[in-house]
Amino acid sequence: MSWGTLTETNNTNCLDELLHAVDAMRAFVIDRMRGRPSEVDGVLQLVRETVWHRAHTFNPDLGGCNAFVFGITRNVVRRELVRRTPPTEELNEEIQ
Repeated sequence: MSWGTLTETNNTNCLDELLHAVDAMRAFVIDRMRGRPSEVDGVLQLVRETVWHRAHTFNPDLGGCNAFVFGITRNVVRRELVRRTPPTEELNEEIQ
């Protein structure tokens, strides 16, 4: 099986379910991306791409679609917040 392609009908239905669950994560992403509403759609697109590429690792015996997608969403949001936050300068003076 190559990346991004699903050959069986069950897997295609599963992928549809997983991608639909991404839309349910919008409120979580909006909450976490406080002060950056213009970046929400971009982050959700990254989540969709990640879910697409990792759909073959989804095992319904280990948890539901929402749990799988939530884990991916949480990690993508965390990564994007770190990546998009400018570095702060360290304090050079000793605070007394």
